[in-house]
Amino acid sequence: MVYDKSLEASSAWNTFGFAYKQLNAICIAFRAESACDEALAFLDAAHGTRALNALDPRDHVYGVLGLSIKFKNLLPSPDYKKTIIEVFTDVAKALIKRTKSLAVIEHVTSIIAISNYPS
Repeated sequence: MVYDKSLEASSAWNTFGFAYKQLNAICIAFRAESACDEALAFLDAAHGTRALNALDPRDHVYGVLGLSIKFKNLLPSPDYKKTIIEVFTDVAKALIKRTKSLAVIEHVTSIIAISNYPS
């Protein structure tokens, strides 16, 4: 049996690409001169975590908050008593308020309406 390292190399490359995107978003946040720039950096970092598996979808938000002190100023502290819907709605509202734009909507990827989930 021949061992094919191409899958392993591909996985490593994807991991490095993910790490690069996260570090880039954090660097942008540190250089941010406005709350809007910080919010957009958070959005980029959060978008980069979509492909990662998380047992709890709220961790896609709360995990990114821990990447930069500037991100912690964007949203309330993590609260696992809130539902997924409440957390994602809070994020959308906070980012819209900070950026004064609807850029967060560009990151919605689901084309299937899920009942009880905000659009």
